[in-house]
Amino acid sequence: MWARLEKEKGTGSSLQKIWKSHNIDITTKVQLMKALVWPVSTYGRESWILKIADAWIIEALEMKGLRQILRVLWTAKRRNEWVLGESWLHKNIFGKVKARKMRHFGHIMRSNGSCLETEIIQGTLPGRRTIEKPKISWMDNIKTWTGLETGMLLRAVDDRLHWRSVVHGVD
Repeated sequence: MWARLEKEKGTGSSLQKIWKSHNIDITTKVQLMKALVWPVSTYGRESWILKIADAWIIEALEMKGLRQILRVLWTAKRRNEWVLGESWLHKNIFGKVKARKMRHFGHIMRSNGSCLETEIIQGTLPGRRTIEKPKISWMDNIKTWTGLETGMLLRAVDDRLHWRSVVHGVD
């Protein structure tokens, strides 16, 4: 995770001339941030187990990037709501990561037959968990975000339209 975040910081810092330019409109800078920097940090996150601390880190990086675009110093005492208002955005990176993870979950659960991916996600592999493994599972993320139990999740995934509405509601 930390390597991915460092890559995002490197990508953002390589665009310093653009962020500091007075000739480029703020909306264009925000679009560049969304197109060039944020995909670097969210690439592959749909396959990770996400903790609450990860959400805080992702949202902090989002706000740091927006503050950099708006040239707001950390000593300026501006609230995140002010920064979001100035950039005409809502916090959305973590919501997009959750939506991608849930779409990926639906895709895997709808696959026919028994496959290794389904067994891994459901946690039905034989054997015991070793000490080094995380205590929360992939399914725990999905259950927390949707508020549904395992049986209800598996039934909801089978109906694509219903699952899309569930994913859209969590986003």
